[in-house]
Amino acid sequence: MPSGFRAPSATAALPARSHRLRAVVLIVLLLAVAACAIDPTLRHGVSSEASRVRYDVFPSYAKVALQDAVSSGAGACGPAQLASNDTVYWYTRAVGAGAQVLGLTVAPGFTGTVAKLAFTPLVANAQAAPGGQASPNPERLVLTSRPPSTATVVELSDPPKFQQVNVKIVRPAQVVLHLVATDPGAASSACAETGVVLYERTG
Repeated sequence: MPSGFRAPSATAALPARSHRLRAVVLIVLLLAVAACAIDPTLRHGVSSEASRVRYDVFPSYAKVALQDAVSSGAGACGPAQLASNDTVYWYTRAVGAGAQVLGLTVAPGFTGTVAKLAFTPLVANAQAAPGGQASPNPERLVLTSRPPSTATVVELSDPPKFQQVNVKIVRPAQVVLHLVATDPGAASSACAETGVVLYERTG
């Protein structure tokens, strides 16, 4: 063997293999594109699969329009207020003196599925908050709907913060929230305000 000869190392062959691999991947992609262009059925299948993946990974939501919002048991905290046809401001107090319920009536003609509820704790309502006492924010709710569906227990964060809860309520006429527990440290006469929004998955 000549003194100046050196055998090719294993690493020297890596760039060549990398080039070949890229060439193979490029050929496969070109063949796939050509097949989709020639066969409409295959093109439709690829498009449907891409849409499904996007739907699962990047879902989109829209607020559900509401016709009415009625609350009970809030006492001096005042009734629920519906704003912009899709956002409800619910006033609650510490649990202990009667059931507190919020009924959200969905706008007529809704045929979708409620997929998410959003809860936003807000400052105490000015007309109801007595003396700046601690606010009894909701901590545990039981969600039902009409037509009837399986009751769902909703646990909200403590301390309160913006929170979204995934649900599945098919074509409801009404969504009902039953308040089960509030902040145990809140004064019994204090009031809390929570923004509630229903969302429909649209894509």
